[in-house]
Amino acid sequence: MIKTSSKPSRPSAWWLVAFIIFIASQSLLATPIRVITVIEDFGDIARSIGGNLIHVESLTTGSKNLHNIHAKPSMAFKLKSADAIIRLGMKQDSWVDGLLSVARNNKLNYTNPGYINASTAIVALDVPSENVDGRHG
Repeated sequence: MIKTSSKPSRPSAWWLVAFIIFIASQSLLATPIRVITVIEDFGDIARSIGGNLIHVESLTTGSKNLHNIHAKPSMAFKLKSADAIIRLGMKQDSWVDGLLSVARNNKLNYTNPGYINASTAIVALDVPSENVDGRHG
């Protein structure tokens, strides 16, 4: 009898591989690839992969509650000239959707290689089925 594990499989980092391929395909350009990240952690990862081939800026700094971020015009301006965005996803940074719409940068369209959602391969656990608000703690 073959036993199977009921644990979810470990999420793959396919988005990192996609990012590396994106950088490699763009490496012939004379100017660095402009990458915008939602959090600084993703910026550090992008810098370690892209080195001097990319220029990275983060929309937020420090440890902030991403639910309380207010989109600013300066954020949309950064996205307007970006080649790629790395976002958290899983409804943690839904305010980015409005910025992407205002920036009107086709490179960052969710169907293009410049749009990188870091949560795509993550299996969500313990997601409540009812509406949750501050009364639940």
